[in-house]
Amino acid sequence: MKKNPKKYLFFIVIVLILTTSCTKVKTTYYSNNTISSVVTMKHNKKNGRARYYFTNGALQQETYFKDDKAHGLLRRWKTNGILQSEEHYTDGLKNGIATIWDEKGHKVSQLTYCNDTLDGLAKEWYETGSLRLEGNYRHGMFDGRWIWMSQEGKVVGEGNFIGGKGIVKSFYLNSKPSAITHYTNNEKDGQEIAWDESRKIKLERLWQMGKIIVPDSTGKQGLQPHSNAK
Repeated sequence: MKKNPKKYLFFIVIVLILTTSCTKVKTTYYSNNTISSVVTMKHNKKNGRARYYFTNGALQQETYFKDDKAHGLLRRWKTNGILQSEEHYTDGLKNGIATIWDEKGHKVSQLTYCNDTLDGLAKEWYETGSLRLEGNYRHGMFDGRWIWMSQEGKVVGEGNFIGGKGIVKSFYLNSKPSAITHYTNNEKDGQEIAWDESRKIKLERLWQMGKIIVPDSTGKQGLQPHSNAK
């Protein structure tokens, strides 16, 4: 039995009309009448591209939605038009690589996510572009080898972790040991010792899950060999 091409075409047209009639673009404005946002709506939910603007008219954020949940690429800009960050979402959860740039457009960090949890390679850079740190997460925990670099390209910290538990060794630029710190669940936990370049102990204290329980006589708040990105 042959299909009636006219009826088939009519059916397609009706479907297109019904589909497009459900899709609307919602625009909001600031008090100065400049556009605040332009959001694609379908069935009274955010579906498709959404753009948000600064009061000066510059684009602030571009996001894609599916049923009110971020789904796809999300980008943010600074007021000067320089890209600030880039993230990827699936059904409202962060997945894949997330990148951040500074005000001059230099890449400063890159993290990897799986369903909103850090999982995979993590990197940070100095403004010069040289590597600051590199390591891996697994299910949100430090995992494997982590290294911290000076701006001169020297290794100033090295850690080895299994499930967020491990030891970080810090070094002076001349490669002499400067400190050793124990970690559990990504937090300082246990003994921390620091030496001067003559190997004399200059700091010794005890940590318990990120809090000092036996402070050093210097009254300092702990060594910071690296940034604890979460």
